[in-house]
Amino acid sequence: MEWATRCELRSELARAHLRRFPGHSGLGVRRLSLRARLFTGVLLVIAVQVSVALFAMSLTREQFLDQVDDRLEVAVASITAADFVDSDVESDGPGVDPDGRRPFGDLYQARLLPDRSVEPIRAVNAARSSPAQPSLAESDVTASLSGPITAELDESGDRYRLRSLAGDDGVIVITAVPLEDVERRLNRMTIAIAGSAALVMVVLALMTWWVVRLGIRPLKAMTRSAGAIAAGDLSERVSETDPTTEAGQLGNVLNTMMGRIEDSFGERARAEERLRRFVADASHELRTPVSTIQGYADLYEAGGLEQRDELDDALRRVSQEAGRMSRLISDLLRLAQLDRGATPSRLPVDLGLVVRDLVADAAAANPTRSIELLEPVGSLLTDGDEDLLRQAIGNVIGNAITHTEAPASVRVVATRAAESVVVRVADDGHGMSDETVKRATERFFRGDASRSRSRGGSGLGLAIVDSIIAAHGGRIEIDSNIGSGTTVTLTVPARPEH
Repeated sequence: MEWATRCELRSELARAHLRRFPGHSGLGVRRLSLRARLFTGVLLVIAVQVSVALFAMSLTREQFLDQVDDRLEVAVASITAADFVDSDVESDGPGVDPDGRRPFGDLYQARLLPDRSVEPIRAVNAARSSPAQPSLAESDVTASLSGPITAELDESGDRYRLRSLAGDDGVIVITAVPLEDVERRLNRMTIAIAGSAALVMVVLALMTWWVVRLGIRPLKAMTRSAGAIAAGDLSERVSETDPTTEAGQLGNVLNTMMGRIEDSFGERARAEERLRRFVADASHELRTPVSTIQGYADLYEAGGLEQRDELDDALRRVSQEAGRMSRLISDLLRLAQLDRGATPSRLPVDLGLVVRDLVADAAAANPTRSIELLEPVGSLLTDGDEDLLRQAIGNVIGNAITHTEAPASVRVVATRAAESVVVRVADDGHGMSDETVKRATERFFRGDASRSRSRGGSGLGLAIVDSIIAAHGGRIEIDSNIGSGTTVTLTVPARPEH
């Protein structure tokens, strides 16, 4: 049990460490910025390039030395018994140099006698800049007996490749080839590799700068813009960049996204403002009839309605306000149902018949007004809820009658246009301003508040019309000018003809 407890404690400590230092859970690369990762990658490329160059130079040097060693082996194989005893320098070259040694190409051979004195056999060509002056270390000679080694034969610092062969009488024949040509070629190769490496580094530096400028700088600008947006500035946008690059495409996507987010927040703010105004207006509209009813009730309890005619008048006013409140509540419930996305029934409805009935009803209820159906109306079928459509068209006709005065006329036209049924209601009233037209379908909006309430309006008529027509897939259009009347056009999809 104690061992299990200790293991659990260690595990919890490890998890706490990882939570505190999340970068320690891996190599730490994830904590590096993109710029740091890029420079790290460039350094790795340079390190790999240097390593490859060093390996290539080492391999080339080994190949050069192998070639020299092959010459040494050929020279050693050509040593005869005379080379161990003959003390004369071989005469196999042009002339004698100032030291009395005869040249033999760039090959140097000498005998190391038992008394450790040196006798040249073949000397390096006298035309060379640094003729070899035998100055052999005994350790180098001993080491070269088993294989070729690199050593210095004189004080000039020039290096040679040595190979020795021992005779029976203690005489050792030493063969050496100077490495001057090898080192010259290696130096040229080093300069070439160093130059190419420097060129590659310059190209990498320029590419890194270009990538940072093209890719990382826009990303840092996007980070700053994102920080400003996170701080609440939804109008902030990413600077325009080349749309052909990934950074430019990302910036365009971010700008589009932020535009939609800003629009969403703006719409949300407007919706909240409309909701607050709607609640305030609904409360205000309901408060008036409730206050009236409460006032008459209090007056009755106080004994202020003793006369029969006073009591009848109070009850009439209570009934009026109750009916008004009932209509308002019904309108609010209707709007709430439509706002919830309630789908109206889809049954065949003859809007031609509905329009004829509504015009006849309005003319009968207002005999002093000119309300007429301009054109004969045939069958105009659509799919929808007849009660809702009747309410919508009736509200438009009722608004035209309520907000105009005699002798202004109200004219109704119902026709079929292409795949739609169009109902148009026009009047000769005083008209509306552009601002009023824009807000006509807002809830509880009144173009003339002082007059509308006295006529029983609540400001919900056109709002309900708009919601009903939209629920049927149609639209409402209002055309009005001050002094030239108002025309309201309702358009809904027609029922397909079979």
